[in-house]
Amino acid sequence: DVDGQGNTARFFVPTGVCFANGYVYVADAGNNKIKKIDGQGVVTTIAGSGTAGFADSSALLCKMNNPTDVVVDNNGVVYFADYGNHCIRKIQGGAVTTIAGLGGNSGDILGAAPAARFNRPRSLCMDGAGNIYIADLMNNKIKVLSATSNIVSLVAGSIQGYVDGAGASAEFYHPTGIDIDMWGNLVIADAGNNCVRRCTLAGVVSTLAGTGASGYADGPVLSSTFNDVEGISADAQGNVYVGDKANNVIRKLTTVDVGVFAPVNSMDLLLFPNPVTDKLIIRDNAGDDALSLVQIFSVEGRLVKQISVGEYKGDFTIDISDLAAGLYDVVATTQNDNVLSSRITKE
Repeated sequence: DVDGQGNTARFFVPTGVCFANGYVYVADAGNNKIKKIDGQGVVTTIAGSGTAGFADSSALLCKMNNPTDVVVDNNGVVYFADYGNHCIRKIQGGAVTTIAGLGGNSGDILGAAPAARFNRPRSLCMDGAGNIYIADLMNNKIKVLSATSNIVSLVAGSIQGYVDGAGASAEFYHPTGIDIDMWGNLVIADAGNNCVRRCTLAGVVSTLAGTGASGYADGPVLSSTFNDVEGISADAQGNVYVGDKANNVIRKLTTVDVGVFAPVNSMDLLLFPNPVTDKLIIRDNAGDDALSLVQIFSVEGRLVKQISVGEYKGDFTIDISDLAAGLYDVVATTQNDNVLSSRITKE
């Protein structure tokens, strides 16, 4: 645990990194500190006393417990996942404060950030609006902390398992890494399932790469195999990089795989008019596969309307006059469990 320049610096189990505002920020998990590295390679501790525990206070006197990831907003505010304390905290103005969860108390509760509960929040990413997406490891869920409402909502996940689907119908097994790709979808390292998953901000989960079996095989993404994927990062060209932990390699998923990285918004689900005011018409073009369920999500991933439609083909009209103006994702599930989605603008 040494601050300094280049190879004179020392870390202990550095677990999460983030590049922002000209610095590399590091969650130095074993030292219970957050550090930053400048352009000359100088390492400085910006938060943490080094003693494991939980205490909000001035940045260098605060206590944290195994911080595992860090993100930084456009204003230079640093947020970190305090894994051992089951909460999300921030560094701002020379102080560390807890913004979601209760230090030292695990659980699984959605709602207002101070009352929310996590169980080993492992990884974070942030969208352009400042919303923080959280891989809640032991709860096997992806959650979002809204920058505007300060509410923690479910994006996707339920019990431990391996199921593609929408919202709470999807299942993960210890999601450990999360990032946002060039199309605005979440990419998730699903460690226990040995695969990479993709999740729209509306909560529609699909498998991006991996068969679910542990192994080591390159090739077409859905026939490739991994062994305990951990970290994940997406670049501006649509490529995704994965830390394949037990295989001791870094893997790359490329845009060469036709259709894999296409936006999830499906042309099979036609919505009109768009923009819409009161009445939204849904047309299913999926052939003989009839719609059974329609869900509407806010861009923060919160379910705002759900309609069971039985077995419906053709045009289906939904009254959305009760929804506030803004962007929404409309997700339709068919009788054969196919999931279609498109985005609308509500005026």
